[in-house]
Amino acid sequence: MAESFDVVVIGGGVTGASAAWHLARRRARVLLLERDQLASGGTGRSTAVIRTHYTHELLAQMALEARRFFENFSDVVGGDCGFRKTGFLVLSPPADRNATEANVAMHQRLGIEAMVMAPHELPEIEPRLATDHVGAAAWEPNSGVADPHGTTAAFAAAARRHGAQVRTETPAARLTSDGQRVTGVATAWGAISAGTVLVAAGFASRELLRPLGVELPVTPVRHPIAVLQRSAAFGRPHPIISDRVLGSYYMPEGRQLSLVGTTAPFEGVVDADVHAHRRPAQAELERLGSRFLRRFPAEGVAQYVRGWTGVYDCTPDLQPVLGAVPGLDGVRVAAGFSGHGFKLSPVIGEMLAESILQDSAGRFDPCFFSLARFTERRPIVAHHAYSVPTLG
Repeated sequence: MAESFDVVVIGGGVTGASAAWHLARRRARVLLLERDQLASGGTGRSTAVIRTHYTHELLAQMALEARRFFENFSDVVGGDCGFRKTGFLVLSPPADRNATEANVAMHQRLGIEAMVMAPHELPEIEPRLATDHVGAAAWEPNSGVADPHGTTAAFAAAARRHGAQVRTETPAARLTSDGQRVTGVATAWGAISAGTVLVAAGFASRELLRPLGVELPVTPVRHPIAVLQRSAAFGRPHPIISDRVLGSYYMPEGRQLSLVGTTAPFEGVVDADVHAHRRPAQAELERLGSRFLRRFPAEGVAQYVRGWTGVYDCTPDLQPVLGAVPGLDGVRVAAGFSGHGFKLSPVIGEMLAESILQDSAGRFDPCFFSLARFTERRPIVAHHAYSVPTLG
């Protein structure tokens, strides 16, 4: 006889682990399945930036709630998510000055501590920063970074404490159905029945849903990350910087390292082999290093230490697909986070749990992120969008 659960969650990244905890604490019988180890996919390769700077009001609200969650993680969930404040600085070109001002005004209205800064004011925040081609900046002093592995492990451990089962090295071979609804999951160790299956497996979510006639519009884009060692003379770590002029971000790691990546989700190589571990090409590392040195010109002696790549599961509008699947009962989906899912994971998990169990209206409605928006031609559009970087 097949095992039976209220909810089977496929995918042991931070989204799946968060959802499993939110479900289990609401007394659902939950099984979390992971093909490898927890956080071994996109979550484990994330830089795990926690910021609230968004160009859409709902996303900014969600990010603010999620950041508050990270700030109080040990009290709410238990365990250590590794959150630390660094501050988050967004550099924009002159063409985006009005958009920056409008977005920061929206953030302030929501209760986010943020401010607009002119280029000549930036030395107050980061005196070593070159401000070439910067027209305006947005500063969030309370944003920072967390530990993706520690966060995922803490969510999973908390889910177990509430009775959930967590099975690693247990890939889901396929979803089972009776023709009308999804009924469970088939694995190499046997069939598992479920009232609801939550598919939160990154790009692999597409392959699990396709046999049931569901096409997720998700493209896997591989991104390089370079690790540079700053000079001993650099001094205190810089804040996290999103450089929308050059198209890169610079994140401090420890006392002497900086991680450098790209800000544009589609700036990368499409690679469906998402589980492969690939090193960045030398040209990619040189491009990232060059961008860092243009912002910190005194760091001409910064040394390349290592690099890695991660894969973003990108949707056409770069926002996630969440919730029910039109025309198919018994299944929910959480995929297509396009590189910004980690920071939202506490709220996303709660949204999904409330939707599945229907135990409350919830603060945030996953219908906004419905898969149907693509067939109905209503993509999520920012109120004050930024331009695409052209100088990098």
